[in-house]
Amino acid sequence: MAEFDITPYLIGLLSLVALFISTWLVPMIKSKTTESQQEIISAGAHIVVYAAEQLFGTKKGEEKLAYATERLQERLKAYGIKIDNSALRPYIEAAVKALKFEQENSNSVD
Repeated sequence: MAEFDITPYLIGLLSLVALFISTWLVPMIKSKTTESQQEIISAGAHIVVYAAEQLFGTKKGEEKLAYATERLQERLKAYGIKIDNSALRPYIEAAVKALKFEQENSNSVD
């Protein structure tokens, strides 16, 4: 029985999702928020991602995402910013990538 490798299809699908986010979702979010609101959202995303990493460790991705989304919504509510959870995801993902980059660079320095 021949095995079927779905990896290329998954990579293609993820590429399409990234393309969708970068060409449609992010510009749409930016058009609905001011520059200062975007800075607040981005800074808040970094804070909650770092907190989720401390609380949950390196595993439990979906739990960390849910935690980060809830905490970020709480922070934004204090600033009077209303934004859909799906629109927060690119900010959270960018913060996760920044955290991973920092972790990789700090490990290579040691």
